[in-house]
Amino acid sequence: GREWRFRLYRRLRRQETVIHCWLQNRPAQAGFFIMCLLLAVASCQAAELDANTPEVYQARFDEGLRFLATGNCLSAATVFERLHADTLSPRVKLEWARALRCLGNYVQSEALFHEVLATNPPFPVRVRIGRFLDEIEAATGKLDYQFGVVRDTNPRAVPTNATINILGTPLTYTPQFDTSPQYGLSYRLVASKALDDRNATIGSISVYGIDYASSDFDINSYEAAVSQRLLADPQTQARLAIERRYYAGEHLYDYSSLALSHVLERLEGSYWKNELKLGTLD
Repeated sequence: GREWRFRLYRRLRRQETVIHCWLQNRPAQAGFFIMCLLLAVASCQAAELDANTPEVYQARFDEGLRFLATGNCLSAATVFERLHADTLSPRVKLEWARALRCLGNYVQSEALFHEVLATNPPFPVRVRIGRFLDEIEAATGKLDYQFGVVRDTNPRAVPTNATINILGTPLTYTPQFDTSPQYGLSYRLVASKALDDRNATIGSISVYGIDYASSDFDINSYEAAVSQRLLADPQTQARLAIERRYYAGEHLYDYSSLALSHVLERLEGSYWKNELKLGTLD
């Protein structure tokens, strides 16, 4: 007689399902072949159902985290993308976005981070996502701007009038210049960009000022700074800055400073920030 051996191989997450159908001394009957195929498909579906368990999902998630921790961002992105397609979990989407950020795919990564924020995650997660978004902006370069209208009721920082007692005699002092409120336009422009591939060093240039109707009160400030991230968690950084300020069109001072800041996040959602700043005023 003749013997046929049918094997159906299906690779499923490092597992291989092998079905053997042995036919000995049997004619080639169509019904028997169909029955073997149906049994093979049913076995594969059962194996697939067994793979869609919380334990398997957790194993795949841990595998993606290991890839991410070792810098294998491409493998991590592949694992998290496939796992998200199976689970639709915001937690998995968050790690997928992190892996894409690691790859430099900032457009898709930013979109995924905003989708996770739309699910209203816990406060510490929102803070961390905000930090990731800031790093993406720093990597691609960003320009922050702010404009406003200012009303200063005492632009010269002097009292409108004062009474002074000298040897029991009250004397009234009245300033000999205009002390009426002044209106002006305020502005602030800050341009920043990462200076290294890890986004740990960020350079920035900022311009700040208030232009009043009278130039006697104008304020203008220019600053150049470099920030260096020392620790990612807890967030610790050093910042070196040089500022030059003008008042009423005249040079007022130069201020060079070095600041060390530390942010400690707390479990209840708040955070504690400490800053030590040293500088010289010229």
